[in-house]
Amino acid sequence: MKKILLLSALLIFACSGDDSNDNNDDYNQNFLQKYDGVTWKDAYYDPDDSWEYYISFSPNGFNECEGYQGDYNGYSYTWGEDEDGWTHTVIENSAERFVTETIDVDDDGEVYTYITTTEATNNGNSLVVTYSDDEGYIENFDRVSSNPCN
Repeated sequence: MKKILLLSALLIFACSGDDSNDNNDDYNQNFLQKYDGVTWKDAYYDPDDSWEYYISFSPNGFNECEGYQGDYNGYSYTWGEDEDGWTHTVIENSAERFVTETIDVDDDGEVYTYITTTEATNNGNSLVVTYSDDEGYIENFDRVSSNPCN
C-alpha cells in the first residue's frame, strides 16, 4: 500500500510541470508584444456625428482606421521615418505603458514634436491616450473584436 501511495505521489509531481512561465507570459511581454494586433475603438461616439476611430499596434508600427458615415480609410505607420517625413520613435515599451515621440516637418520646414503616452487599463480592455502638445486632453478607447479597415 505504501508503494502505491509513493508511486501516486511521484506521478502527481512528475505530471505537474512548472506552469509559472505560462502564467507570467503576459506579464513578461512588453506592450507591443502583448497587444500585437489588438484593436481598440475610440470610446467617444456621437450618433449625430457618425465618426469612428480605431487603432492597433504591432512590433513594426501602428494602424489607424477612421470612419465617417460608413466610409472608412486606413493608414499604416512604421517605427522610424515614414514616406511623409514623419518620424515615430518608441521611447518606452513596458507591459502596460507605451510612449512614443512623433516629429513632423511641414511643407514650410516647421518642426512639430510631441509625445504620445498610451496606457492599457482594465486588463487591456481599455486604453487611455494623452498627448504632450494638448495638455489635459485624454482619449479613451475600448477593445473591440474587429476593425472595419481590415
